[in-house]
Amino acid sequence: MNHHEAEFSQYLERGIVDEVGGMIATGKEASVWFAVSHGRRLAIKLYKNSSHRSFKNRSDYFMQTIAPHRREARAIKNGTYFGRRLEECLWHSREVRMLRLLRSAGADVPEVLAVGERSFVMEYYETDGKAAPRLSDLRSKLLYRDRILERILWNMKVFLENGVVHADLSPYNILHPSPERIVIIDFPQAVELKMSDRTIELLKRDIHNVAAFFRRRGSNCEEEKIFNMLVDEKDEEYYRI
Repeated sequence: MNHHEAEFSQYLERGIVDEVGGMIATGKEASVWFAVSHGRRLAIKLYKNSSHRSFKNRSDYFMQTIAPHRREARAIKNGTYFGRRLEECLWHSREVRMLRLLRSAGADVPEVLAVGERSFVMEYYETDGKAAPRLSDLRSKLLYRDRILERILWNMKVFLENGVVHADLSPYNILHPSPERIVIIDFPQAVELKMSDRTIELLKRDIHNVAAFFRRRGSNCEEEKIFNMLVDEKDEEYYRI
């Protein structure tokens, strides 16, 4: 039994899903698989084994997003046994924790339905019977371009109000299941405001990725104005820690 079959078996044995189908998508650190539970379509996000990961600078990422004086950052940097185990735990647990927090705040993110050792079950989004496209997949003009942009920025504001920056936001991780709806995914790199010295830098990068996409489609996206809308001047020092 390979590692993904072993991981899926826990959901089958617990009656969380009735069957697991094929792969929907794959990325640097994880793959997403189709599943069914009592006729409801679901998705399982499965983190890859270290030997199959293509995100080679993961330790560097944690060093940049955890205050360098913390014991955890030192352990990860030094590659100790504690540091390696901590790095794995951080990567696997971060996304679930962020999704649950932001979902409870009303953000447009998937609902987590069950959690395994190296995976979690979540909502599945589809369009016309197929997996919902990402914004990056849409080559034609968006029907409700400005409404979609407004909704993305609203979500980014909700993230900040709950102490979170996505830190990897782009059209590649924004699903577009219907003309006026978005779902933001892929949170393992998300940063908590009080845990990072790079919050402003990462937020501005998210803004740039979103703004550049919509500018190419005719929207008037001034990144400085977006930043000022999301971050009140009195709060900026807080975000810097």
